[in-house]
Amino acid sequence: MATPEEMAQSMIANMEAKTGKPLDAWLKHVSTLNLAKHGEIVKHLKSEHDVTHGFANLIAHSALKSAAAFPKAIWSPPSMPARKPICDRSMTGWPTWLRAWVTMSSWRPRKP
Repeated sequence: MATPEEMAQSMIANMEAKTGKPLDAWLKHVSTLNLAKHGEIVKHLKSEHDVTHGFANLIAHSALKSAAAFPKAIWSPPSMPARKPICDRSMTGWPTWLRAWVTMSSWRPRKP
């Protein structure tokens, strides 16, 4: 029985014949959609492009895997302006991960 990696490589080799586009073209298309969740990408590919579930799943997995290699693409998409925290001075002692979360989320500490 083939390993999952071998099955994925086989699907990638057959992708252009089955879907009409190679994997690189699908990844470029998905990167323009601003979809962050696996299920959203799969749903879009199946409904808008009639891609079968297996190929849509592989494309979504590959797109998210390549996006994870470039965290800036996830944290600051072109459609979202960079946010600066309102409370810079009050966050100086906070851990880096918490400051990043507060900066990217809409949560702000209440003013006294």
